[in-house]
Amino acid sequence: MNFLAISVGISPDKGPERPTPTAFVAAGFLFAPSDIIEDVPYDPHIYFQGEEITLAVRLWTHGWDLFTPNRHVIYHDYTQRRREKRHWDDQTNWSALNRLSEWRVRHLLSGASVAAEKEFDGALVDLDEYGLGDSRTLADYEAFAGVRFADCEVVADHRLESTEPKISAQSEIRAQTFTGIWQRRDWANTETVSGGGATLAETRAIRDALPGVFREFEIEVLGDAGCGEFNWMSHIVEDLRLYLGFDIVSDLLKEVRDRHGSRKNLFFSQADIVDDVLPKCDAILCRDCLTHMTHEEACAALSSMKRSGSTFLIGTTHLNGRNKAPKQVGWHPMDLMAAPFRLPDPVKIIEESLAGTRKSLGVWRLADLPDF
Repeated sequence: MNFLAISVGISPDKGPERPTPTAFVAAGFLFAPSDIIEDVPYDPHIYFQGEEITLAVRLWTHGWDLFTPNRHVIYHDYTQRRREKRHWDDQTNWSALNRLSEWRVRHLLSGASVAAEKEFDGALVDLDEYGLGDSRTLADYEAFAGVRFADCEVVADHRLESTEPKISAQSEIRAQTFTGIWQRRDWANTETVSGGGATLAETRAIRDALPGVFREFEIEVLGDAGCGEFNWMSHIVEDLRLYLGFDIVSDLLKEVRDRHGSRKNLFFSQADIVDDVLPKCDAILCRDCLTHMTHEEACAALSSMKRSGSTFLIGTTHLNGRNKAPKQVGWHPMDLMAAPFRLPDPVKIIEESLAGTRKSLGVWRLADLPDF
């Protein structure tokens, strides 16, 4: 199965700002989380042709997205300047092994029947273990990459589409709304642009309580959905193994990274918690964030948090027994146990001890949340 590869050179000064989506991998340099080793184990029965395209298809159909580095980090020297042996110098039967590999690849990618000749015995050994995934189909890969394996064809002038999720119109509106609030300093507070509810004075009770909650529920990796300026949380994250802060305002996050970038257990990323599924954490903290949303948005955000596979939700709730639909952007009390949310009773309640309110942080197991 041979393909004509056409490459276009790009000078280093004209490289893209970020790694770009691709449908292909180079076996000489792969960089990924270690989960890849168990999820898509390397196929030891392919030697030599077909190794890279098969690995690319297997990774992609198992749900892994592939990216090309936006700058040179390593290269493979195939010239004769170095006199070390090549693999074909000490693997004397490599051509026979290569024929087995070619049949294996043809069968996996195009469904071709393996030849009946004795020399092809073993071409399909352990194929169940080293086969395609079920997160995405082979046909989807062919459309994405612009190839047709059965016909040995490359689609002319094919351009890859980004695998990143499309940003919804409502998400753009939310980003614009909260970016404007941040830029104008609408919540006028001299201590923090996140507003009066995020000051050290207003958060004293929960700052005292949360470290004990982290220990009680064995929370080492915390996702903060709506981290804002990271004003009060910055005082209680030292004992966490990893803190992941998420906010919809990208320029705010740049300031936070500049201010706290030297602390090695902290990472901050832009996310719309209504649409985006956060990484799997021991717990997701969501304080005074849903309370700025419509009920529909808050339900969608809770659904996204449940889909993250995280263990606990630590979220703001008001023990009022009812919810009034908000009429405008701003802050409004929200009882997560009342309609339309109807969360079960939390496994723990942390009272915020603010005069005249029933504001608390509830702790729920995300698996116990209803489906919205």
